[in-house]
Amino acid sequence: MDKLALVLASDLTRRLLPPEPRPLPTPPLPLSRGHTALLVASGHLDGVVQPDDEPPHVVRGTTKKVKAIVSTEHIENDDGSVTTKNVSCEIIQLTVRAVGADGVIHTFSTGGE
Repeated sequence: MDKLALVLASDLTRRLLPPEPRPLPTPPLPLSRGHTALLVASGHLDGVVQPDDEPPHVVRGTTKKVKAIVSTEHIENDDGSVTTKNVSCEIIQLTVRAVGADGVIHTFSTGGE
């Protein structure tokens, strides 16, 4: 038996194969609109969404950090010059785009605008 045949016949070859895809876990309770919005905005739920008694629509969510100035302080120095102190922070901006059967794209965005 040649070496290739021995390698292919070995039980260890299964370690070289990609793992079987696992089924997605189901939540213990139904998701509310707020939960669904968070999943979409975080990018974990892209694709077709169909709430009960509503037509289906396609959604895509993204998040990014945006710098924002929280406060500005003007300090007058002894020599008459003025020093400006800006305090900034990063705000998470959530953007969700949805398109329905009518073809109109709706964009919803929060924070950092």
